[in-house]
Amino acid sequence: MDIRFERLQEADLEETQQMCIRAFDESYPSDSVKRVYRRFKDDPHYYFIVGKVGGEIAAYTTMAVLYDLFDGENPIATLWYVCVDEKFRRQGIAGEMLHYLENIAVEMGCEMMVLTCNVNNTGAHELYRSMGFSDSIDKAFVKYLDEPR
Repeated sequence: MDIRFERLQEADLEETQQMCIRAFDESYPSDSVKRVYRRFKDDPHYYFIVGKVGGEIAAYTTMAVLYDLFDGENPIATLWYVCVDEKFRRQGIAGEMLHYLENIAVEMGCEMMVLTCNVNNTGAHELYRSMGFSDSIDKAFVKYLDEPR
């Protein structure tokens, strides 16, 4: 399959958002998505990446490169919303996208790549392990600030 990865363009926002809604069963207002896109699209530390097959959006993820004061020479690449459209799954696209992003992270001098994944998404767990990600060294702790306390 011939897939091309590139930075997300504003013209592809709606198609990408709809794919992510289907994949994650989450929805955010389109105007909010546009505001965030416009705010960060030119930031050299943010990558909104789509994979296209024949011009159609097949995959999407966000990667941000973060620096820490004490280890700032070796930033960390964080990934969110690793998403492949249901009709393109199990064809190696997610793995190709992760390789693409890993190359960017290496060029940026990143020390590691970090992502979180739903605990029940065992298919994704297998993919991430096969790509060299480990879930046995560190644990991700997540606190959602928009939920009642």
